[in-house]
Amino acid sequence: MSLDITLAKVTYVGDKPLCCPKCGHAWETEKKLIPVYETNITHNLTNMAAEVGLYDALWHPERIRVTTAKDLIEPLKHGIQEMYRRRDDLLAYNPTNGWGSHETFCHQLEELLVACVANPATVIEVSR
Repeated sequence: MSLDITLAKVTYVGDKPLCCPKCGHAWETEKKLIPVYETNITHNLTNMAAEVGLYDALWHPERIRVTTAKDLIEPLKHGIQEMYRRRDDLLAYNPTNGWGSHETFCHQLEELLVACVANPATVIEVSR
């Protein structure tokens, strides 16, 4: 089992404007998400994420009103800092089955942070 995180640009299908140019009536359009970054994190790392304050930000961003990549930047910065500061304590959360580790989780978080900084207006989609 794993967590899929996607940063996506929002576009709209069709060539119609979003509203009628004459009366301003909003037309319904189909929203399309175009992924710009994707990652997959094992659920084996949920306890480690919780220890550094990243569980809700990553697994349940809706709980803390994280909807865009911009919203995730500060929690990621703090979480990454905590991952390194508390490394020795967090190694106890390395899964015994070998799926996931402190080292790989740090790498994934750093890559996600880079993607968020590069694409702050993208929406965050998670699949648990």
